[in-house]
Amino acid sequence: MRVLTVGLAAMVRSSAGAITVLFVLLLIVPTILRSIPLDFLTDLAQFLPRAAGTRFLTGEAGPSA
Repeated sequence: MRVLTVGLAAMVRSSAGAITVLFVLLLIVPTILRSIPLDFLTDLAQFLPRAAGTRFLTGEAGPSA
């Protein structure tokens, strides 16, 4: 997560822009990927940090386990 944030900050060269891009990537993109009815995008959404955190908090076993 830190590497992603530092990389975004280096590309955007603005702290506010990096935080905005990070929130969009972590909160909005997974929701969009799950709503598109293509199998590979739905499978890809399961490996993003939001889904992994949800599985960790609920105690489910999944692709990241």
